[in-house]
Amino acid sequence: MNKGKRLERNLLASQIMIFRCPRCGSYNIHDCQAPESELNQYGKEIVKTGSKCEVTRKIDDITVGHCDDCGYLWCLLCESEISFDDTICWHWDICDACEKTFDIPSTCPYKKKVEQGEMLTAPCILDCPDINNCMKCPFLELKYCPKIRAQKHVRNVNA
Repeated sequence: MNKGKRLERNLLASQIMIFRCPRCGSYNIHDCQAPESELNQYGKEIVKTGSKCEVTRKIDDITVGHCDDCGYLWCLLCESEISFDDTICWHWDICDACEKTFDIPSTCPYKKKVEQGEMLTAPCILDCPDINNCMKCPFLELKYCPKIRAQKHVRNVNA
């Protein structure tokens, strides 16, 4: 599974949990995926997906959330504030350093079922017999990863 598909899957889970702006509580929020468009038969632009927001056009990252009311930017995967100047969340450094992966390892007995869409729940949640040896990240929502939570606490204390 490619990185884009993993991010979309993780983003869907995050959007279910993040339905308001963490700063002001507004429901006027969206991800920062730039719009894809095409021209109709009359030459008029038809936006298929994404937001027309100018911030979105500049950032173009589906993992970044933006509030149209207060302008707040945050990571939709771990819920940390993001700077407009540096929209790559710091949590990616923790994920890159971790030995776990977002992909299901080839040794997983459920891999085929998950990839074929027969199994919608991650096997790590279901008493998988290989859970202790598995190299898959068990955190469907990265905000629950203990390493990310500890770093968020340190960052908030030092802010």
